[in-house]
Amino acid sequence: MENTLIDGRYLLLADLGSGGEARVFRARDTTTGAETAVRLALHSGAHAVPGRPPAFHDGWVRLLAAGSDPHYGAYQVFELLEGRTLGQLIRSGPLGPGQWRLFVDQSLDAVEALHAAGWTHGDLNADNFFQAASGWKL
Repeated sequence: MENTLIDGRYLLLADLGSGGEARVFRARDTTTGAETAVRLALHSGAHAVPGRPPAFHDGWVRLLAAGSDPHYGAYQVFELLEGRTLGQLIRSGPLGPGQWRLFVDQSLDAVEALHAAGWTHGDLNADNFFQAASGWKL
């Protein structure tokens, strides 16, 4: 799907991966020129993110926009993170106690803030926790 334009604005550049409900692409916002991550639902009728969370937390990947493309369906646009997922990290070798402690502290704080905001993630797994330069993101 590379070189596909979503909603007349987001140009898909590369496939970043998929899960049970969606596929994620590196994309360029043709309006601003910024690179983003675009999440496309795999199945029609798959539930979309219900809009922006009421607040922002440093442990959350920033949701920039959401909408529906007439051909590809529901999509969400997120900040593009550079780094690796927890799944990628543990497949490459064990994490030390300090690394695990940091992951647990930051990820549980992000999940707690998500629940306090009235949201449920619904798919907490090693490939949905991302180690960015600024810390762990969900």
